[in-house]
Amino acid sequence: MNRTIDDEIRGELFVDMLQQAIYLCNEGFYVASAVISRSILENKLKTLCNVNNCIPNKQKPMLGDFINSLKNSNIINTVREQHLRSLALIGNNAAHNATADKIDVERMTRYIESLLVNM
Repeated sequence: MNRTIDDEIRGELFVDMLQQAIYLCNEGFYVASAVISRSILENKLKTLCNVNNCIPNKQKPMLGDFINSLKNSNIINTVREQHLRSLALIGNNAAHNATADKIDVERMTRYIESLLVNM
């Protein structure tokens, strides 16, 4: 895959945000960490949709829409789809209900870290 300067800048920004999310998680700020992580995840999936020409046909697509588009375009398999949906639930719960569990948030940040490297 050819990476543009925009891709490099975006990647560095995501890594910096992820480091902030990991720091917050380590300090016990699980809700803040999960909300930041969810934002990183949504932006990464949006980028993947752009790269693979499968942007959801909605005015304001959300995280679930990006997951659907990637699955429907066979960019991700069913296992990865379900895993992404579980991470979306963790982030949504933190953002809308102001609750987050340490183990879930740690799992979320680890997965997003590997996603940034491998996708």
